[in-house]
Amino acid sequence: MLKISIEPGRRYLEIDLTKHHWVPGDFDRLGGLILTEKELIVALKKGVEPKADRWASFDVNLTNVTALINGRV
Repeated sequence: MLKISIEPGRRYLEIDLTKHHWVPGDFDRLGGLILTEKELIVALKKGVEPKADRWASFDVNLTNVTALINGRV
């Protein structure tokens, strides 16, 4: 059950994640939440065992993208 405080101590939005088919049952924890007037965006996190020899990581923001590829920015 996900409980989001709308007005602390008074109003909450409660969502049963098990009722939604898109939510995998084996996620480890919640990431970020974005609540708009029309939708709730839920990021889920799951740990995985790395199996790659080379890596690429990207940080995407409103004004830039930073890439780390094979240890180089």
